[in-house]
Amino acid sequence: MIFIETLKFIIYILIFPGVIFISLFGFILEGLEEKVYMRMQQRIGSSILQPIYDFIKFSSKGITIPPCAFKSIFFIAPILSMFTSLLLQMYIPIFSKYFIFGDSSDIIFILILMLFPIISLIFAQVASGNRFSGLNISRAIVMLVSFSLPLVIIFTSVICKVNQGNEGKFFLTLKFVYEYQIQNGPLIKKLSMIPAALSYLLLIPAILRVSPFDMYDSNNEMFGGISSSFSGLLLGVVKFTKAVNFVIISSIFITLFFTFKVSSFDIINIIIFYILDIVVIVISVSFVKTITTRVRIEQAVSFLIKIPTILSVISLILVYFKL
Repeated sequence: MIFIETLKFIIYILIFPGVIFISLFGFILEGLEEKVYMRMQQRIGSSILQPIYDFIKFSSKGITIPPCAFKSIFFIAPILSMFTSLLLQMYIPIFSKYFIFGDSSDIIFILILMLFPIISLIFAQVASGNRFSGLNISRAIVMLVSFSLPLVIIFTSVICKVNQGNEGKFFLTLKFVYEYQIQNGPLIKKLSMIPAALSYLLLIPAILRVSPFDMYDSNNEMFGGISSSFSGLLLGVVKFTKAVNFVIISSIFITLFFTFKVSSFDIINIIIFYILDIVVIVISVSFVKTITTRVRIEQAVSFLIKIPTILSVISLILVYFKL
């Protein structure tokens, strides 16, 4: 019995819905998002599997390290970013039975892991020694600060909401948010959580570094963006991390606001969970990319500071009045 449970746990971490599944689904989700975006513009677009082809292509090429780079930091930063993204997935409850880090998954640590991919790119670019990367680094820092504030307020609103009524105890874990919704229904049904959910949806493109918030990581920008110094396997790792984050960021949204069980069978709940992942990405990324054009950094910052921040503050105020 112990052997079977251990085997299930290993399969959960490594295969489904662990590293292998989350990697493949991330690539497919990124490809599907691009495909939907192209169709909305009445274009055919590339294959849904194109991100997988790109990853294989980059990974098969050699790594070129800039001659003036701090090699250890430049090499380790994107790899560490990949592992932290995979680690973050282990905090998201898919099966109701397993919480890999469920008793220690404090929201502060999850927030740090969510921001780490961008932070690692900044460190890698600083370590590259590229004299032309300063502009992209400064843009990345400004964008990071701009969407971090509303993101922190959103998590604060959710935590305060689920802890209302707890006398003498304050739970700061994603597991408690999950269990609260299983007992009381999805948080999206609460009036106070609707502005927070809308704010999170608006932040997803910025967190994932996609249009119109990719002015520091786009090939169309000056010097090819913040990933321009990477090549070969390191560039493949950067692309891999971004694909994984497509799943993680949307999964956190669902865990925060749409957790529910429709069946006693885990597989049915998992299928619904990942269908919701697809819906979230299509709405927050593909649709937004279609209706917007490229924006300047000051326009993006102004939008993030005004709309998502105001929505998250409204949510926090409504939580205070127990609505």
